[in-house]
Amino acid sequence: MKKSWIFIALSPALLLSGCKMVQNLDDMHDSTLSMGKTTESMNEQMLATNQSISEQVEISRRLEKGTQELAHMTEDLMKTSRAMYQDMRQGSSLTIRSERILEMERSTSLPAKIAEAGKYFMSFEFQLFKSFGADDVARIEDLKEQAIQEFFLLLSSYATDLDKLDPSSSNAQMQNLFALAAAMHQINPNEARMAKEKGLSVPTVLSILEESLMKKAQIERGELEATRAESQVLLNEPLAIYMLRLRTNFLSVMALDKLTGIGEANFFAQARMLFFRFDTDLKSYNLTQLTEYSHWLGESVRVREELKSLSIDPKIDSNVLKLWGNMDLIQSRIDATSAPFDRIHADAEKTLITAISALRN
Repeated sequence: MKKSWIFIALSPALLLSGCKMVQNLDDMHDSTLSMGKTTESMNEQMLATNQSISEQVEISRRLEKGTQELAHMTEDLMKTSRAMYQDMRQGSSLTIRSERILEMERSTSLPAKIAEAGKYFMSFEFQLFKSFGADDVARIEDLKEQAIQEFFLLLSSYATDLDKLDPSSSNAQMQNLFALAAAMHQINPNEARMAKEKGLSVPTVLSILEESLMKKAQIERGELEATRAESQVLLNEPLAIYMLRLRTNFLSVMALDKLTGIGEANFFAQARMLFFRFDTDLKSYNLTQLTEYSHWLGESVRVREELKSLSIDPKIDSNVLKLWGNMDLIQSRIDATSAPFDRIHADAEKTLITAISALRN
């Protein structure tokens, strides 16, 4: 009886506890169902993410392929552009040279002929070399060879007698040769600027001729291998020497004419200067003129001495040497009261006198 009472007394508590357990089980069941749905949703999201990643991978692959194709297209375009540039540069420079030679031949004055000859030399394609892209060492060697070949072919149409050096000749063909000889050193200003920026040296037709002749002995002994341009010079060695002889003679005459006016003088005045002494007043020339004439004479002497060093007779015109020898130079007088400009002018006169003395020796 007592036990029954206890059981009856406990039953409400047990019942309450059982209800809570059932409720908890129901909550757990609901949570489990919710988690299942959440997991299913996550799975769906993961599938969607995987699908998205796959699509992105495919897009990336297509982009990479497209980039590669674009790179190839860009490379092909660059090659085409370089080829077009080279073709245009070659055609343009050839056209300019042809026009300048025609103008040189048409010109009736020596200064005009020299100006056109200078433009001719500056338009050689090796003087348009850019030092990047297709313009590499091999390319410039090709261009130098082509230039020297063309130059000698041109000379052969003018130089019919390599013993004829008269620097006062009025013959049109000789004057074309004088102009070319005087302008062989010309450098295209754009090429000079590029070379200065990159620390490069700029070859000229003059430097190629001189260096080839100076290397001749070593090349023949097998100590050096000639470049193709140097081979062209040595192949045409007599013509190369002739142009250097013309250069040393003509530059001297250019300065002589400026200081004496002999080119415009009549026969009797020319004969008087050739056989008798005459005065040249250096005070009558401005600073720029004195500097330029000194430069011409200095270059004339340099080429003459270079030929001598190669055991080549420079064949200086004897009448030209007589005229220089008969010239008495009148200088400015400088003292402590002289103005600074007068001193500068006097120094320029001394430089010219030194150049004339070197020429006379």
